[in-house]
Amino acid sequence: MRFGGSRLDEKMDVSGVPQLLDILNYLPLDTGDDVNILEYIRNTVEFIALNYKNEHYTFSYLGVHLICMMYLYISAWKISIVIPEEHDIAVTFAKTYEGDEIDTSKISSVFDYSRVPEKELPKILKLIGLDKGQRGKIRGLVDMRNDIAHATGKSKIPNEDAFYNEVNTIHSFIRNINNCMNGLIRKWFSQFLVKYCEDEYKEYKDINDIIQEQMIQNLYLSVNELIICNEMSVKKLIKENPNNKLKLEDFKSGLKKYCTEKGYA
Repeated sequence: MRFGGSRLDEKMDVSGVPQLLDILNYLPLDTGDDVNILEYIRNTVEFIALNYKNEHYTFSYLGVHLICMMYLYISAWKISIVIPEEHDIAVTFAKTYEGDEIDTSKISSVFDYSRVPEKELPKILKLIGLDKGQRGKIRGLVDMRNDIAHATGKSKIPNEDAFYNEVNTIHSFIRNINNCMNGLIRKWFSQFLVKYCEDEYKEYKDINDIIQEQMIQNLYLSVNELIICNEMSVKKLIKENPNNKLKLEDFKSGLKKYCTEKGYA
């Protein structure tokens, strides 16, 4: 469990909720000026922890479901940043709620995706290679959420074992999406390194500041996505442009040191 040292974990104690710390490793370490995202996640996590502590497992699960949907929104937003043209085409095929619409040129927040029914999100996530079976699981999760959200007077998740099983389903689903996002993050990081070699970030004196502001805050990188960047080889980039060898190795060394010091490596 690597979660910690980020703006998200401030004043949060979630150690007692099974798998929650692992799930949080897929959420942004920092979102810069957009504090609404971290605040929403933090409030939801507190809701999860409080209900779990009081053995209200159905309500605690609803919070975990919201965290999962938030992860999907953030993933869709990252897709819009890295492959904008493909994203815009996919969004045109995604139905919005009646009387609403999405202008892809005006998406300014991950929360804009809440205007798209969750069952339409697979049309966007298909771009990262999420297979049909996994895309179908989104519908299953939404159906499960809708079922337990109705006031029937009965608990749909009566005990801790049932809670663990349902949360494990969400955890596995998020992990599978992260695996699909791997290629997208690598594509983005390669583009980022090219910009670094072209002195786009020459105003920075410290590599740590570049990592914090231009990587973590700008793309809302999670711990797991930062690890993807840290483990990525730059041999191909060096082969394509040998003159960048020293700069690439220097940055990768700085990133490795950053991850080690933060406990992410």
